[in-house]
Amino acid sequence: MDEFGWGNTRLVIGEGKDKKVIMNEDEKFDESMIPMKKFSEYEAEAWDAGSRHSDETGYSKARSRAPPSQSREDFHNASQSGDYYRTVRLIGPFLIHRSLRARNAHTPLLTQFLTTRVEDYEIDIDNNDYYLFTSPNDPAATEIIARDPIRDVHSPRAYSLALECLRDRVTNHDMCPKPASSPRLPTRVIDCLNPEHPRLFVSNGEPGAYVALSYVWGGEQPNCTVTTNFDAYTHGISVNLIPGTIRDAIEATNKYGFRYLWVDAFCIIQDSKEDKKVELTQLRRIFRDGYITIIASCAPSAFAGFLQDRAAPIPPPPRLPFWCEDGRLGTMSIQPRFTYDGSGEPVNQRAWCLEERLLSARKLVYASDTIQYHCQTSVSYIGGAFAGPRNAERLPDIMFVPDADIQKHVVGWKRSDWRELRMQWATVVMNYTSRVVTKPRDKLTAFGGVAEQFHRVWYSELQTEGPQVQGRYLAGLWEKFLPQDLLWKKANTSLRTRPTLYLAPSWSWASVDVEISLYSALDQRLDTAFVEDPTQLKRCEILKCEVHLDDERLLHGKVKSGLLTIRSTMIPIKWNITNDEPKLLVHRDNAEAGLLALDASRVDESLLCVGDVYIDSTEEVCGEVWAVPVLWNIGPAPGDIHAAGLCVTHASDKQFRRVGCWETPELIETDSEVDRRPMIIWFNSDGDETKRILEII
Repeated sequence: MDEFGWGNTRLVIGEGKDKKVIMNEDEKFDESMIPMKKFSEYEAEAWDAGSRHSDETGYSKARSRAPPSQSREDFHNASQSGDYYRTVRLIGPFLIHRSLRARNAHTPLLTQFLTTRVEDYEIDIDNNDYYLFTSPNDPAATEIIARDPIRDVHSPRAYSLALECLRDRVTNHDMCPKPASSPRLPTRVIDCLNPEHPRLFVSNGEPGAYVALSYVWGGEQPNCTVTTNFDAYTHGISVNLIPGTIRDAIEATNKYGFRYLWVDAFCIIQDSKEDKKVELTQLRRIFRDGYITIIASCAPSAFAGFLQDRAAPIPPPPRLPFWCEDGRLGTMSIQPRFTYDGSGEPVNQRAWCLEERLLSARKLVYASDTIQYHCQTSVSYIGGAFAGPRNAERLPDIMFVPDADIQKHVVGWKRSDWRELRMQWATVVMNYTSRVVTKPRDKLTAFGGVAEQFHRVWYSELQTEGPQVQGRYLAGLWEKFLPQDLLWKKANTSLRTRPTLYLAPSWSWASVDVEISLYSALDQRLDTAFVEDPTQLKRCEILKCEVHLDDERLLHGKVKSGLLTIRSTMIPIKWNITNDEPKLLVHRDNAEAGLLALDASRVDESLLCVGDVYIDSTEEVCGEVWAVPVLWNIGPAPGDIHAAGLCVTHASDKQFRRVGCWETPELIETDSEVDRRPMIIWFNSDGDETKRILEII
């Protein structure tokens, strides 16, 4: 990379009429205001006559140093009022701006950024945003806010800083739920008083603070707790029998000053179906009431561990000289701004781990680069390293309110608040269904704790609406939101084969192995709460919907069967589909020929598209197929006209199963009714003579 100095530049504060030139091109540049850096090739072409190369540092260095022209306090005040410092340079016909700003949308607050942009261009230069950081013992640390990421995550310093962060957030984050004042220990925990000699402790509900572990199994664990070793483990568990990730969790629990650790492999009797079911009913409480959950985010298996030193990035970020206000010479580094989303971490690809994360109010995340702290308020990197703004995976705050207090919190909620809760449910379902469930039969069970949290809040609303309003959870759908919830569809991902094992009734999103979108179910055109005239919204009649649970204690868990009975119109479809983007079509000049389902590539001008079809899986459908309208809005405004429903085929002589869903296409020209009325005619039927009762399993 080429060396580049600030050389022949001018320093400017503000924009427009408020712009002030602090230093002209012919004056000496003040290095204490903006430190040197290396730039990409296009910047290295700039005129550099005002600087000289330093063989010692490898970076350009001003010929002489001038006293600071602004204090750090002035810089902070300016940054918060919208002003910023910048350098301006001509490169050919273009004017380049380099600005140094402090931002509050990141942690730590007031992290400084260096940005380059081309004046009069609508977009910024690619990779133009860099954040500044330094080490805590560097002279520059008095002025540079962000710190180096902690890579020695098992060091005394790392534990000390993590505890400092935890205590600060527990004390000062008013919006975060506080740790339980007298939590009960789970049925069993690992006693970590001596990490070299851990043992299984049967608590009998004793009070005590504890840590929970969320991690990826990554295969069978040969030494987990079973009936034959249970008694022996209560006296002691040889560390040689404990997988690396769990062994690291025992060590970390002890270092953080806690005695007890909950880990599923050792605290649930793995060969006892009865014990598993009992403990599953406690899962929400276990993760909610733990003082902290350690998430072994980077560990691909129980044997990998997570306390290893983190590798430094290659190539390392440039280290630059930084003149401090007190005259000392420090160093700083710059790094392109990025937002860590964690999508590549092993733990974020597993279904069970999402529930464990969401149910936990406080999390120490051992990521692949450093340690993070996640709570209901923010995401922070331990030790003050830079963390970009991100929407961490978390449940709404209301989920952590005690059962007895939920009602008084939601009594003042508006329609928009309840809709936002629905949106959050849809987001969580999409996230969950994008993950891998190692044992497919666990699909509903591994999500049961999250569903239970939402159920607590929605049930409180149902109580205010009267006993006639039902609030059952139906294999991933909510009775309160039928028929809207029936309109789930495949997200923008590839189709997969339909599971051979029975997971759920075909009308449930849990019946297929694909990422799910519920946003069609949230269409305001199909919601009586949002249409101006409720009479313009029509719906099928839900006669009955029921599921048979595998275990009555797990109300949000696995089901053995389910049945949906509705009354609606059934429109035959001539099904001729070879890909996953078909259309529902009618002949413009021969509408009596009925509905066609064809691949989008086979549509021509003689055909009118009345619906987009979203099939559920790659299975071949050989029998008859029907379009079943579920909800339809008849207008009168063109933008209101919309319909959506199911595609079903025979499952037996008298019953049907879902194979997909459909909805009318969106308007291209919002002021045109030409293609909307013919669409809705196919699905709008108020006469009982055209409807029939169908059972969908």
